[in-house]
Amino acid sequence: MDAGAPGIAGADSDSRPIARTAEENYSGIWLSRYEFFSSSREQSFTAAHHVVLLQHGNRPHRPEPQPRLHQPGLPALPGPDRRPQRGPPVTWTEQTAPDGYYQGARYHGAIQLLVEPTGRRMAGKWVGFGKDFDVNTGTVGASDSWTPRQRRRTLERYSRVPDQQGPMTRTEYYDDPHAPEPNSLVVAASAVVTDDQGRVLMQRRADSGLWALPGGGMELSDTLPGTAVREVKEETGLDVEITGLVGTYTDPRHVIAYPDGEVRRQFNVCFRARLVGGTLTVSDESLALRWVAPADLDALEMHPTQRLRLSHFLEGRDAPYLG
Repeated sequence: MDAGAPGIAGADSDSRPIARTAEENYSGIWLSRYEFFSSSREQSFTAAHHVVLLQHGNRPHRPEPQPRLHQPGLPALPGPDRRPQRGPPVTWTEQTAPDGYYQGARYHGAIQLLVEPTGRRMAGKWVGFGKDFDVNTGTVGASDSWTPRQRRRTLERYSRVPDQQGPMTRTEYYDDPHAPEPNSLVVAASAVVTDDQGRVLMQRRADSGLWALPGGGMELSDTLPGTAVREVKEETGLDVEITGLVGTYTDPRHVIAYPDGEVRRQFNVCFRARLVGGTLTVSDESLALRWVAPADLDALEMHPTQRLRLSHFLEGRDAPYLG
């Protein structure tokens, strides 16, 4: 076995210790630490990496580039009495790097884990075949270590069921009687960024395929204008300066449903901003970035709430929109 062999299931929590019930979704990102024996080098190694697990019903699935989990059922779930319990083994497949020590060899095996009562740590053993099909085994553990924002973005990028191609999209509803009931409200900021030619910076979102303004959720260390500046930098590679306020957008008729069960009510503050530096770079949150002349914005496919913000910006209002 080589580093990167066994992987671990995940969970969705915030940075504070919390308890989970067996019915909760264990999708998330975990820091995996494991031990393996290299028969060709006749010594044991330890390694660590972050892995992603996506749970669809009771079927876990790890997206590329991590090995895939094939066995239905979580590795382990805490029971209603909160005592650690053992789940069915989960199989894994590892494709080693072509230019690495194992020269592209493929390995297979299984993992079985216990989840502690808080739902934030796992421990157990993996088993797999080594050289000449001898059986190797070793210890493995995992801890939930990523921030909610890191989990959110990774899960949005990779969430898909095993027999489908492409990412599951987030679903946006507006004034829809069939929309799910909101269960979350996140303060977010967006920005209408313009260059010296008056063109507007637009991104085509990876999670929906629609064109939108750059923006995202506020973090505890942010100011609201700082959120817009940071999000533009992370999503486009560009440095911007806030120059004004387009408006506030808090319409309760606009909700966004995510693959992990969160249904978020809109709460967005949209700023005006000008380009001051940086290099335009497509992030993993976008399919494309484009500077668009105002006359060409109508041709882009986007959600009505995005178009509303752009129309308020282009109207050149004396006062920001409040809604």
